[in-house]
Amino acid sequence: MSCWRETSEGLEWISGNSASSHWVLKWTNVMPGLYVKLAGEETYSGPYLGALGITARGQGEPGNLDQSNISQIEVVRDRVELSFVPSGWHDTTVRYAWLPSGSDQFDLELQVSTRSVGKLHGVELGVVSSAWTKPEKHQSWLVSMRDESAEIRSKDGRQSLWFANQTGFELDGVVSGEDGRKVWPPSLMMSKRADLRFSETAHPIDISRRYRSLSGITQQTWTLGYPMERGVILRSRFRGRLLGSEENPDSNAINLWQSDFMAKPLPLDN
Repeated sequence: MSCWRETSEGLEWISGNSASSHWVLKWTNVMPGLYVKLAGEETYSGPYLGALGITARGQGEPGNLDQSNISQIEVVRDRVELSFVPSGWHDTTVRYAWLPSGSDQFDLELQVSTRSVGKLHGVELGVVSSAWTKPEKHQSWLVSMRDESAEIRSKDGRQSLWFANQTGFELDGVVSGEDGRKVWPPSLMMSKRADLRFSETAHPIDISRRYRSLSGITQQTWTLGYPMERGVILRSRFRGRLLGSEENPDSNAINLWQSDFMAKPLPLDN
């Protein structure tokens, strides 16, 4: 029996151990992703581990992944898969798959494949988490890059509106260390409510670029950044967890949480 139940809002997670949170995976008239409503609240916050889009060199602004280009919705045991075929992307299929992996905790696997040859270069898939009712608009971001190629991908025409005079960037020194090692520690998205905090991590080898609002409410992570050809499948992985109101994990607990996630086997059988 699946732990997801179909409702008018989307797919409701019904196997949570927390009585204080209500999770729904939504995709109708919203950015596809997880949304949570805390006890006593009227509205949902999110998205968490949301489908931000797809980019590639020479394709301009990111391609939308939304209700209009969903090709398949499938529930496989406790795993929900949304497949997208974005228009104008050379017969490319993108799949986001969410899986509960603990109390108020979810894993996300991204996958992209194409039937084209020689069309797609520097392909990235994006994930957004925002501890608010909708992703906020920002004037300032903390930015971190995996390498020189990822830095170039921020300047080749993608997200061009970010590079207008109204937008500012500050280097994330924790991640973008001078020694070249990218630690990519877990991030914490903070709401104005003290009891709404979402911790998110991804496999370091998957991350290409990360943008984080100075307010700490929203984070955008772009993964991969590789060329695509027919027969090639690229995947990346995330994990996110809503922290309890009384929970104040120290650095050791956070590192153990991330280490447990990174020790998971590669999802080669899915």
